[in-house]
Amino acid sequence: MTARPGDVLTYGGPALTNSSRHPARITRVWLTGIRHLTVDAIYANAFAPGAGLLGDESGWPPRGQRHRADGTVVPPGGNVSIIIVVTMDPGVYASGIDVRYTSNGQSYTQANQQFLGMAAGCGH
Repeated sequence: MTARPGDVLTYGGPALTNSSRHPARITRVWLTGIRHLTVDAIYANAFAPGAGLLGDESGWPPRGQRHRADGTVVPPGGNVSIIIVVTMDPGVYASGIDVRYTSNGQSYTQANQQFLGMAAGCGH
C-alpha cells in the first residue's frame, strides 16, 4: 500500500479470540511506543471463523465496520478484529497494540507486539 504524509490509513489487526467460557468486554485499546502518530479512531469488529478480515487500507473503514472498541463484548468462542485508523507522517511508528478487557469479574491486558510505521521518504 502506498501512503503519503498526512494520509488516513486503516490498519486491520490483531485478531483476538475469546477462549474462555465467559463473555469478555473490551475496556480499552491503545497503541504503545507511539512516535508522531495521530490515532483517529479504534474499532472492534466481531467476525466468524474463516471470514475475511479488514486489512491495511487507505482511508476510513466502511461505515458498517465502525464499532467503537471500548465496550465491545466478545462471546465465549467469539472472535474480534481490532481496527485502528491513524494519520501517518514520515518517521512515525507504534510498536504495539494493547487490549484491556474484563471477563468473569477479572481484568486482563493482552500486549500485541506489532509494528506500524512509515519510513521517511515513503509515498512521494
